Amino acid sequence: MYARLTTALNTAATDDTVVMALIRSTGRYFCTGNDLGNFERAVNEIQGDITAGAEKYAKLLQQFIAAFIDFPKPLIGAVNGPAVGIGATVLALIDTVVASDLATFHTPFTALGLSPEACSSYTLPQIMGSCMAADMLVFGRKLTAAEALQCGLVARVIPGAEFSSWVEKWVFDGTTGLINTCYPKSMQFTK
Repeated sequence: MYARLTTALNTAATDDTVVMALIRSTGRYFCTGNDLGNFERAVNEIQGDITAGAEKYAKLLQQFIAAFIDFPKPLIGAVNGPAVGIGATVLALIDTVVASDLATFHTPFTALGLSPEACSSYTLPQIMGSCMAADMLVFGRKLTAAEALQCGLVARVIPGAEFSSWVEKWVFDGTTGLINTCYPKSMQFTK
């Protein structure tokens, strides 16, 4: 996931035909978080060298996060269902996020003996305040879409049954969609 999305964002960043990017999923979940087996596989690829495996994984994650931070065009997140771990934390690096009312936002890091990623210990307190961010990051509170809207993590909540078609129209409609109603360079300069 990291390498493919990093490549897609970096390619879109330099493609003059790309006006904005939309991050969404097609399954029941927006993102189930890190596959914790990825670290073990990275170590195995480097013949069991834990340090080299950790460095390889860290570099991949750093490139992934940098692709979001450095993306020069508007970046939209459309969260259709549960966003877990990095699926929730990376949203703070996206310009605007819309969510289905079926979406939840969960960061179970401390319950897994992990620490949060995607700059979230900095970005989430900036967005939602330190108390709510601590509740989410330190204590693993799962937010509903309505709670995420209330604390500023998402901009809009749309009923689940309409979500996919609403996103399509909002972004891509030939007359009223963002892609056709906002000037690309103006969006970039404003961002």
